Amino acid sequence: MSVTVGDLLGAAELKLRCIAGAAGLSNVVRWVHVSEVADPTPWLAGGEFLLTTLFVRRPEANPERIFDALARVGVAGIGCGVNEQHPDVPDRWAELAEARGIPLLVVPLKTPYIAISEYVARARIDAAQRRLRSLMIAETALANLSLTEDTCEPLVHELARRLRCRAAVVDRRHATLAASGAGAEDFADEFAETFKRFQAGSEPASGAIRESDRDVVVNRGPGANAPTLLVVRETRFDDQERLLLASTASLLALQLSRSHVLRDPERRLRTASLRAILDADTSPETRSGLLAALGIGQSDNIRVVVAKVGAPTVPTDVETLERCVRDVGWSARAWSTNDTIGALVVRRPEADSPTPEESGVLSTALRGWAQSCGSSKAATRIGLSHSERSAQVLVLYDEAAGLATLAARGRQTVIAAGDLPLESVVPAALPPETVRYLRAATWDRLTDLALKQALEAYLDANGVVDIAARSLAVHRQTLRRRVHGVGELLGLDLDSASVRALLVIAREVDRH
Repeated sequence: MSVTVGDLLGAAELKLRCIAGAAGLSNVVRWVHVSEVADPTPWLAGGEFLLTTLFVRRPEANPERIFDALARVGVAGIGCGVNEQHPDVPDRWAELAEARGIPLLVVPLKTPYIAISEYVARARIDAAQRRLRSLMIAETALANLSLTEDTCEPLVHELARRLRCRAAVVDRRHATLAASGAGAEDFADEFAETFKRFQAGSEPASGAIRESDRDVVVNRGPGANAPTLLVVRETRFDDQERLLLASTASLLALQLSRSHVLRDPERRLRTASLRAILDADTSPETRSGLLAALGIGQSDNIRVVVAKVGAPTVPTDVETLERCVRDVGWSARAWSTNDTIGALVVRRPEADSPTPEESGVLSTALRGWAQSCGSSKAATRIGLSHSERSAQVLVLYDEAAGLATLAARGRQTVIAAGDLPLESVVPAALPPETVRYLRAATWDRLTDLALKQALEAYLDANGVVDIAARSLAVHRQTLRRRVHGVGELLGLDLDSASVRALLVIAREVDRH
């Protein structure tokens, strides 16, 4: 809180009286200065409350020139001392002060100048102490939040509320960890170059950017992985507020480091539990107990997600996957290996029955997650199983893993159960070399159209000659002879169901 000329006027013990320049009573008094020289402006820096017995009473003085100089230097106000010899302030000087918006206060003889100086000094000290106490309370509140909260959002919101600013915290991957205030969630892009400059190195760093209409302060705490705090306000941050911002940046770095230290053992334990759940050698009783420990009951509906990523995984990939799934109304227990991220996606039994739209919502969320992982994971391929009770978790995992493989074959980001017809699964899953071999070894060798049509009808009839012959409108012996010719040409026994299945697959591959 600053001391104004109006505060001096309102101090009953000073008994001051304003006779001109009332419009400037809100001027801030930076200091009190006493001068009786003809022109005191060379010794003024602006913001002073000038105490004098009116040097302009001197016959040689030029009142207009002196008041112009005082207005240029920016004095906060003038206190004119009166006495028995000069009991009044000349009206001309009051007119000059009024015209220039300089408050002109009469100081009675019984009010010593030192009393005014002491009042301003005491008020400034009291204001500074109140300000310091306020910031200490704020720092204590922020420290408590950093110790009691798992994420930095509450801390950032509290900082923005206390300093009346907008704030954002961005990590080294250029991801926004928390934001508070209108437009703060876009600071990562708006100040991209600033963040890059401050995120280099491991030592604490701070800086400020004063723009025409706002003050921007950037701070990064200690540590190689410390996030960067950026705050914006239309008014300038003072030195005490800057210290609080630097302290907050350190709190954010410590909070992030602490959460990583605490989460790492939890993450390893959960990963071990999930791997045991998906191990076929785990007994049903043990599997059920592990699921229960993760908060998944036997009656819960679950889906399994398997993501094959194009680069080594990091813990934040798992966290962002869980967050994406949570944002669309499910909860996830995720784990990761070097190049795979998996998750049990849980849907509570009290919810409505699963719907096709639900699968689409999850697929969209997973696709968005894959895109948010950045260019290093651009080749991420995801399989999403259908919904089933948790007791079927092994079946669901195999389904999701298979769909992830199919997504990789088809270069699709996400394939959910039901997206791909079962009859298309085998052709889609075969490697290109196998596809070329099957085509070359079977159907490409059937250049005789009659033999090719006979084989197709025979396969469609599941090896029943009479049905195949009727479909082609030929005698059964004719069909049998043609099928026999195909067998000899390809070197295959067409009476074998497995051989016929291979030819069906080869035909579907040929069509795809």
